[in-house]
Amino acid sequence: MPDVPKIILMLEPLGEYVKGILEGVLKYSNIYGPWAFYREPEGLHGVLPYLDMKKADGIIGFVSETKYKDHAKKIIKSGIPTIAIEFEEQIKGLPQIRCDSNAVGKMAAEYLLERGFEYFAYCGISGVPCSLERKQGFSETIAKAGFETFFYEPSRHSWFREKCQWDWLTKMPKPLALMGYNDNCGRFSIEACKIMGLRVPDDVAVIGTDNDEFVNGLAWPPLSSIALGTEKAGYQAAELLDKLMSGKEKSSEQQIFVEPTHIVTRQSTDIIAISDIETSKAIQYIREHSREAIQVADVAESVALSRRALEKRFNKYLGRSIHHEIKRVRIEEIKRMLMDTALPVSRIAIMLGFPDANKISRYFREEMGLTPLAYRKERISNS
Repeated sequence: MPDVPKIILMLEPLGEYVKGILEGVLKYSNIYGPWAFYREPEGLHGVLPYLDMKKADGIIGFVSETKYKDHAKKIIKSGIPTIAIEFEEQIKGLPQIRCDSNAVGKMAAEYLLERGFEYFAYCGISGVPCSLERKQGFSETIAKAGFETFFYEPSRHSWFREKCQWDWLTKMPKPLALMGYNDNCGRFSIEACKIMGLRVPDDVAVIGTDNDEFVNGLAWPPLSSIALGTEKAGYQAAELLDKLMSGKEKSSEQQIFVEPTHIVTRQSTDIIAISDIETSKAIQYIREHSREAIQVADVAESVALSRRALEKRFNKYLGRSIHHEIKRVRIEEIKRMLMDTALPVSRIAIMLGFPDANKISRYFREEMGLTPLAYRKERISNS
């Protein structure tokens, strides 16, 4: 009977980020294993007694030099193949799973800009690299669009401790679009708005990161959030660990990136922040009919304006044509259905008013540069 690889997991399945990584690792183990897993939430301190550390074949988990002195050095010295998960610090000398936080910030900014906002804020945690990278991606994208970003970055221990810390929310111009570093920051921001007498999303629209359904459900209104490809990263990490354990690959500082996949819109951002009533109504009409093959004339008729007059307003307030907005919203709906369902492309085509799979594939490829199936495989498939 062949030996079963023994893997120490130095993490707890708490939160959507870690759960997704573990699901990816388990998926790889189910296909190419089996592996035996041993949980050790406190790193190398007090490893489970029924597993001799020297007999472990691999490690996946958080490696913290801040919490434990010389943590990474001890693991490297042990010689056990290890995949570190970046949490609040970057680890040198080990392969690691990292979030592409700059891309996360950029995605949030583009999403809020598309909703017509002109005033923006970023709420993060000081001293945390991931928060800094998301702040950079967010603010740089906002700056390219010609706007400024206000920053609120207390320490982890002072978050939400003092009501007065949130007075700045009342002083900001409205409507304000706010990105939280993660879903907890987003939820705390919503609670702060309640304390300060601000309406969400009317006065302040809030988006978080991780798409943790439990955390987002605790917020009221429910929090919109950026979903991350953690399962795919977990699968890739397990694949790399397998190669390290078998000697097919030498350990180095390889990086496996967790990419943002899509945005799950909930009530906290369900608003169009455009002062022009007709343009706002036209955009709402396009969103409400995103599953129909509507035309520019339909949109103009819905707000009782000529096509030419409405086109001018779209270019003024959105910087794009009515046709472009229709296609953008339709593409987003296709992407959502590809990500959130297992429906075949032919079925999605019918549901969205396309005559067949070929038509929707051409429509999608013109905008995205790849077919719906290729997009789904790139974003979801871990094999």
